[in-house]
Amino acid sequence: MSTRTANCPNCGAEIAFRWSGAVQTNCPACRSVLVRHDVDLARVGDIGDVPPSMSRIQLGTEGRLDKYSFVVVGRIIYKFGRGHWSEWHIRLSNDTSAWLSDAQGEYALTREAQSPPHLDRVVALTPGEKVRISGTEYTIATKTTASYSGVEGELPFEYWDKGEVSFVDLRTPDGGFGTVDYSESPPLLFVGKIVSFDDLKLKNLRERDEGVALASGAAKGLNCTQCGAAIELRLGDLAQTVACPACTAIMDATDSSYRVLVEHQSKTKARLAIPLGAIGTIKGERWQAIGFQVRSIRIDGETYSWREYTLWNAEKGFRYLTEYDGHWNDVITAKGVPQQVSGGKQPVMEYLGTRFKHFQSATATTQFVLGEFPWEVRTGDSVDGEDYVAPPLMLSAESDGKEVTWSVGTYTPPERIQEAFSLKEPLPRPTGVFANQPNPRVERNRGLAAACFALIGLLFLAFVGRALRHRWPEPISWTPGTRHSCLFPRSRQER
Repeated sequence: MSTRTANCPNCGAEIAFRWSGAVQTNCPACRSVLVRHDVDLARVGDIGDVPPSMSRIQLGTEGRLDKYSFVVVGRIIYKFGRGHWSEWHIRLSNDTSAWLSDAQGEYALTREAQSPPHLDRVVALTPGEKVRISGTEYTIATKTTASYSGVEGELPFEYWDKGEVSFVDLRTPDGGFGTVDYSESPPLLFVGKIVSFDDLKLKNLRERDEGVALASGAAKGLNCTQCGAAIELRLGDLAQTVACPACTAIMDATDSSYRVLVEHQSKTKARLAIPLGAIGTIKGERWQAIGFQVRSIRIDGETYSWREYTLWNAEKGFRYLTEYDGHWNDVITAKGVPQQVSGGKQPVMEYLGTRFKHFQSATATTQFVLGEFPWEVRTGDSVDGEDYVAPPLMLSAESDGKEVTWSVGTYTPPERIQEAFSLKEPLPRPTGVFANQPNPRVERNRGLAAACFALIGLLFLAFVGRALRHRWPEPISWTPGTRHSCLFPRSRQER
């Protein structure tokens, strides 16, 4: 991809444009924000320090999707309650541009679309509601108010000094994605699809040791402002919340003085099977345990608690391991939005061709926090949850009024967790039967049936083999009125 050059009007440094349609860029030498008017560049301001990125993507990263190759030429960074996310501006090989949203390891590729007149009313809808836009039915997934946090590289418009911006994210069952951007009036619409890191076939990525410490082992150290104990931040500057392993105080990791959010938690709830910082291999990929929560629900006067481990991979984002009474689930975020196919007392949801029956609805509350998280988390946080099962899978929805997150868990035997993280001690065996645990009787009956069929097959083959070892008698002519008996081959002794 060819580049064009110009000179910075502030310091004279050469500016290289990767995309001919760029309106704004910044000078790497003096950090001036430059806006292009025809062939001239005008300085309109300065950029501050760009926030640290959780992503391995950087300016100049190249990739390919479908029939087009692309290069990353710019970025807008936003900050919200769950951390930062980046909107990477990419130039395609047909000299058009698009946006690659990178929200903590979840990726979506979108282009600006024609905005229908009723978009201004979408912001009034709540997560979970459906809306039809340009002939496509979307489900409202997230409503976010974010603050502009930084900008770098080439953009198709002037955008460098914004305040708060509202966004509404939309999803379809098959992975379609849309965003309504309320930074302008009328609102802007961007539509596209959810993509995976592997889909993008990326190269020229940020070195691993410049980002999260998953591969390099590098980490940032601090001292707890409550008790003075040393704390290792594996996410470094990317952490938003951290809980001290010594006194359990929860601190704001984005505050330079590490302001204490929660002074003390009951350590009796801290029973970790997987040490924080441990690296495990799940489905051929390396994941690091960075956070731990104890969460609970209350049903019919009884409280049920489970443990949840947050795992991080710099390329894949997050996944979670949950454990209740020795029953483990490997949980990932769903890309599409499940659809309800029947109601009644036991609603049924369908996702990726599988139908899930409703199991329970309850409010989940965080009881204990340990480790670090790239979003805000503290004891007392609660969400409304719904679980649907199709063993060995569990489909779950969590909603806080601003966002509905769907996830899919896969029932996993404890020995697989032990093997994945090379744990020295065996994990406790499961107690009772879990909601999405495959029926052991069904599996046993399947095994017995398979054994019976195998035995029948062996007997049949033995019989046929024995028969083939003997000669059959010569054909007997049959005359009407003559009586014949059915003759079997004689034994070897009879011959």
